[in-house]
Amino acid sequence: MVTGLCALCMGGAARAQERGAETAATRPAEATQPAVSDATTTTREDTPEERESRRWEDASACSDDAENFTEGVRLCGYVEAFYSYNFNAPSNGVTALRFYDDRHDLLSLQNVVLGAAFRHGPVRGHLTLQTGVFTESFGDPPRGADLDLLWRLLQEVTLRWDTGLLARGDREGLSVEAGLFVAPFTVEDMGVWERWNWTTSNLFAVSPFQIAGARAGIGLSPTLTMHAGVYNGWDQIVSDSSAGKSFLVDLSWEHPTEDHFFTVQYWAGVERDEGSPEGNYFRHVLDAYGRWTVNRHVALQANLFAGLEPNRFGLQGWLGGALFARFRLAPWLRVALRADVLQEWRPSGAEAVFTDMGGAALVASGTATLDVRPAEHLSIRAEYRHDEADGEVFYQGAVPTDPMTGLSLPTARNQDTFLLGVTAWF
Repeated sequence: MVTGLCALCMGGAARAQERGAETAATRPAEATQPAVSDATTTTREDTPEERESRRWEDASACSDDAENFTEGVRLCGYVEAFYSYNFNAPSNGVTALRFYDDRHDLLSLQNVVLGAAFRHGPVRGHLTLQTGVFTESFGDPPRGADLDLLWRLLQEVTLRWDTGLLARGDREGLSVEAGLFVAPFTVEDMGVWERWNWTTSNLFAVSPFQIAGARAGIGLSPTLTMHAGVYNGWDQIVSDSSAGKSFLVDLSWEHPTEDHFFTVQYWAGVERDEGSPEGNYFRHVLDAYGRWTVNRHVALQANLFAGLEPNRFGLQGWLGGALFARFRLAPWLRVALRADVLQEWRPSGAEAVFTDMGGAALVASGTATLDVRPAEHLSIRAEYRHDEADGEVFYQGAVPTDPMTGLSLPTARNQDTFLLGVTAWF
């Protein structure tokens, strides 16, 4: 959503922070220090083509001069409101396998975010607070609202020290950062304003929301950066019930004009709870994504999200992919298309990695989004989406219930939804 915006003003709130993003707003945590110059250095103005390419994204008050934010404190935030309708018209009002818009015929606030960032010399940090439907939507039992309600109000809190070691010219030096991070998985960001579609892909929906830990980063060149960190397990914030710590290494390249980028990252760690039947075995995750801006009217994205976990029951894993295309029909009008598919395979007896999939082994979706920008910092979107699964995981019409548990029983293999939303940021 606008998190990138917030992230941006904050020093880096969303997934964009881990990879470098299309605008300064989406990669605040990685914002570079002013380049070292000497008497022979000259300043070159952007070409008209470079300036035009950046108009794909509206500038935000927080992100315009993010790289010049060298001292002081700044605030930023965003609001997302939406109406969602499920054409299956489920009597229980549930739109299955959705991250935010999981209710039928609902008008509500998806996310309301306020953030603050500070910087003093080589030290910087930021705090991002959130509330809304999203705050109550994410999390499995370890993240139950009864256990960490106040923690859910924290989207991201980080502290970073730019040591200056190994810095050279435009290449970033060694930095050390710790705190609560929005998990960097998949190409999609937290904020609707920085995503191409309003709803997220299935890849984003099943990936972890937050990770807590510490990392180090360094610039290998002016356009290539690397990070390595140690973290608790997936969404293990209040406590860590996994059998050990996890590790994440990423490598990100970004074109100087910010029109193109590519990130590949590898995560390894024991993610099952200690004492689980599957045993304490490492889960290996590969996440690769990138963007190519063809011209000022067309841009493309792709994402590969895969994992393997050899455990006591056998080899378990998943493979997912998503393709995106966005077309700018006018300075104030964009159309975005997305197709994604995700399949998990598991040996008999093993618990699914992604319980969010409701027992399905294969889920897929197709999404079309109309994005109207009548003013800066304002986006109005209309979105149609179709979901499919290889099993009955969706609800339709009069939904039956289990007589023993009282839980709703899914009866459909697909669903079609419409969403109308508006988001604004500062």
